Amino acid sequence: MSQSDNNTAKKPGVLRGILTAAIVIGLLLAGLVLTSRVVRPKSNRSEFHSFDPASTGAAAEPDDSLDVLFVGDSIPFCGIEPLRIWETRGFTSHVLFILAANMPDVKTMLETVEPYQHPKIIVFETNALFKRFTFDDALMHELQMTFPVLRYHTRWRWLTPTDLTATPARDWLDPSKGYRPNSTVDPVPEDEQDDYGTAPKEVEELDPFCQWYLAHLVDYCRSMGATPVFMSLPSLTNWNMARHNHLDAWARSHDVDYIDLNAEPTKVALDWDTDTKDAGEHLNTSGADKVTLYVSNLLADRYDLPDHRGDEDYAAWDEAYAAYYKL
Repeated sequence: MSQSDNNTAKKPGVLRGILTAAIVIGLLLAGLVLTSRVVRPKSNRSEFHSFDPASTGAAAEPDDSLDVLFVGDSIPFCGIEPLRIWETRGFTSHVLFILAANMPDVKTMLETVEPYQHPKIIVFETNALFKRFTFDDALMHELQMTFPVLRYHTRWRWLTPTDLTATPARDWLDPSKGYRPNSTVDPVPEDEQDDYGTAPKEVEELDPFCQWYLAHLVDYCRSMGATPVFMSLPSLTNWNMARHNHLDAWARSHDVDYIDLNAEPTKVALDWDTDTKDAGEHLNTSGADKVTLYVSNLLADRYDLPDHRGDEDYAAWDEAYAAYYKL
């Protein structure tokens, strides 16, 4: 048999192999899609074992009703009070958070909200931007968003017959719009209350992959029609001038506003004897009140945000404010 005859004989075998591989891959993808539909939570309520429902409360707000999203880890949920912002300046906002969030977590939160909200401003609290992650972490987050079964694979224990046919609902509104109050007072030791603004001018750089991912986050934010803003909330243990210097330079080179509430000219005057719940890492309600007042005025004036107070379409915010503060 000639060489050409051998090649001709091999072709059907190669084609069968390719076809078999395509069928296997197709069945695998179909299985992932089907099981994802079944195990995906049918509500964003915690009792439905939704992935960190605190980060998805904004998705239940009326479509395109939020002017500002604050996104990050535990720092913003302790430091920003959206209902106080409503009281003082009348624009709508929500805090999206996952404890110890990194940049892939931030993207996951934005992707969860993006079908329903297209805010004017997205404020990235900067502590989450320095949480370490790897290429594998980023890849897994992308796969989990595409195939939710990879995230909710343990939820089979709570499945009911309705999970086979029910459509996921957005039925839980966070009454505090992502804020988590805490009135505990744990002061910073006096000898540790250093002036943040006079710290050595060092630079703590993000590695090249993290910088690429941050640019990707900024682009994703702009694709939502929002203006990205970096903001460092007051925190003595999580933020420093080394990080400030790097992020300030990076933000300038990517045309992103950077607001550091730890340093002049946008420093918020706090009393570290009374305004922190854990010796300078997070703010308590006293500190959050001060920061929120400053932030609400700064954002409203700088970005010309609307005042919805008195608008019947936003009456639910008056009701939420009155219910939360028990007026």
